[in-house]
Amino acid sequence: MKDGLKYIIGKKITSIIVARKEPPDQRSHVFFIFSDESSFEFWGPNFSCVSGLYYGGIEYAINYTRSLGAKIINIYPKNLIPETAKNHTREKAARIRTLERLSYILECVALDYLGEAKTELLSLSNLLCSDSQ
Repeated sequence: MKDGLKYIIGKKITSIIVARKEPPDQRSHVFFIFSDESSFEFWGPNFSCVSGLYYGGIEYAINYTRSLGAKIINIYPKNLIPETAKNHTREKAARIRTLERLSYILECVALDYLGEAKTELLSLSNLLCSDSQ
């Protein structure tokens, strides 16, 4: 795993993009978009991370994801994309649970519990991908 995780400590996550490449590759990509318009990518079957931040906000991350040939599975919060479901209470509860899990992942990263962070991130990615189906 590259050491780019050190750059996300203390940043505020404002959006998340979840994407997956089509077979035979099927790599997953999870982008955290931060309040300063930077982003960070976890990718691959074991969620390796990049060595630094990308700049350009959510638009850059969406365009970059598409340039990889990956399909965007979900974008959080939902109000950044056209909503099909109007059950805001359920969506808000799901976002709160997601943010709590992301906080836990970042806490694991900060404490250098990378194995636990990878396990939780994989679980969260699977959950987020299943939410879109």
